[in-house]
Amino acid sequence: MRRICAGIAATHGVDISVSYDTVFPTLRNDHESVGAAVGAAISVAGADRVNPACDPKLFSEDFAHMARAVPGCFMLIGNGTEGAAARRLHASDYDFNDAILGPGAAYIATLAEQVLDRSVTG
Repeated sequence: MRRICAGIAATHGVDISVSYDTVFPTLRNDHESVGAAVGAAISVAGADRVNPACDPKLFSEDFAHMARAVPGCFMLIGNGTEGAAARRLHASDYDFNDAILGPGAAYIATLAEQVLDRSVTG
């Protein structure tokens, strides 16, 4: 980035300085929240379609700010592995897979029901 900016500045005969500010903390999932999230995902999709040991991801996420204040778990839902649905989220040709809306809603409802049931009975 510094080289690109320096090249543009040199082209226009100006001086520049580049600084980078990291505004997103590391997102750390709460262990208990992970258990609840994985349990609900398995209930909806089946154990063979849930990967609770997902490798760490290198992207920034504003949810990290909330997770510092309130225990939580950041989940990724499968959007597809082929075609435009498999592109990175901000790719110009990304196309959200609408077929995942039903299972996604079922997951969120199941998670809420399971967590609320535990808080009432637990």
